[in-house]
Amino acid sequence: MTFPAPQAASFVTPLDSPWDGDLRAEMAKWGYMEHSRHQLCDFDLFWHMGGIFTFYGMDARPVFRGGPNKCFDVHHGNPFLKDDQGRQVPVIDQTYTVDKKVYRATNAYSTIGINAAAGHIFFISRKSAAYAAKETWKTEPSSADLPALRLQSDLVWGFWNRENNAESIKHINAFWTLEITNKETNAIINQCHNSYSQNTDPPPGRTLVWPGVSFPIETIEGQALLGSPNDIAAGYFLAQHKRQLGGNKIIYTITVFRVKADDFLPNIIFWVKDGPGQNWGPSAPPNPFAPDRPGGGGGVEGGGRNETGEERREVDWRGIVEERVGDGGVVREYVFRVGM
Repeated sequence: MTFPAPQAASFVTPLDSPWDGDLRAEMAKWGYMEHSRHQLCDFDLFWHMGGIFTFYGMDARPVFRGGPNKCFDVHHGNPFLKDDQGRQVPVIDQTYTVDKKVYRATNAYSTIGINAAAGHIFFISRKSAAYAAKETWKTEPSSADLPALRLQSDLVWGFWNRENNAESIKHINAFWTLEITNKETNAIINQCHNSYSQNTDPPPGRTLVWPGVSFPIETIEGQALLGSPNDIAAGYFLAQHKRQLGGNKIIYTITVFRVKADDFLPNIIFWVKDGPGQNWGPSAPPNPFAPDRPGGGGGVEGGGRNETGEERREVDWRGIVEERVGDGGVVREYVFRVGM
């Protein structure tokens, strides 16, 4: 995310996503059905985050109540499809054809919220095509059998395009992942709370109620959260759209919180700002919604499954590979690598 184009090409392949624009036609071509679930973008009545949004100067209402928060929901396959006799057709039996090749529906889905006015994107619920296909087909899928348009970062880019113009599309300020169910990410969150020196509250394994804890990206905890499965889509969104976004954008602070004391699942906000090496025009304005204390509690999926073809080396809980060198020292490498 922080490297100019030539250096970034060593870490992200392809450097630029092959998918651009609103992707309406492309989603339809590759077997996706779009549905209306706008109630899931009512961050006041449904998510009970009205006070959190007010703190950041944001409107928590959905579009159908006059607010700016719009939900997009796509399903790979049609969960409501019925045959001529009115019987439901299971997704496992559904197919679509692209360039004379017949593909099977995977049962993948993605529900994404967009607040273009604030520059915030919300990962509400998602399941990758690879994971869903394995569940639905009861076999390990090959990449050739999956839809070419399948990464969450690409689907989100299409939704983000629909709510922005060529200038406002650059103004991305935060990604939210709601009610995280991913086991690996939750394990990292628990370890971060146990180790973070500024955090003496909650009990081990418990996430603080909002304002939660904000981990600067310079800390080991921040780096671990940056490498978690729930950040993969956000990372690729920023890394593969540098030209459209006006240059480098980086995640600089990560806020983890629960809405209420009795909530079991945590939420994460990945805060975004301009990074070094602005090579493609003017940058976005300063982020007006950022946490006021990068290291303190100044912070306001479901399940964030791994992206298709995730490639990882063996890492410890912090998302760090430790390699011994000749003098007995340790070299720490922060890993963020995802296959397409």
